[in-house]
Amino acid sequence: MNRYKLLLSMLLITFHAIASDDWGSFERLSAVANDINKILPIMVDKITECLVVTPHDHELDFSYRIITLQASQIHIDANDLKYERTNYACSHPNIRPLIDRNIGMRYSYFDKNKKFVISTLINKSDCNP
Repeated sequence: MNRYKLLLSMLLITFHAIASDDWGSFERLSAVANDINKILPIMVDKITECLVVTPHDHELDFSYRIITLQASQIHIDANDLKYERTNYACSHPNIRPLIDRNIGMRYSYFDKNKKFVISTLINKSDCNP
């Protein structure tokens, strides 16, 4: 159920993006992030929690926490993460329109104590190599 709330929020954001000329502005993305953050934190699977979405100019940063592991226990290959997140973002019907409008999607991961582990940024050039 929680995963569907997040997907619904992304769908609404996509509709706003299509209708807006200044979609990438910090102000616009701040409003979007605030709307998404109303339903966060939310579990996206058994061990991963989406904590917060942070706006930047032409970028949304989705922060995830691995709730069961400390940073020293998390071994994520940067290339594997980039590949997996690129496939996800570039093929997702609610995210791809944002990327096509030059909105970068950053995926940041933290351990159970909210210590930073790794992040990757997906942008238009990743979807259109």
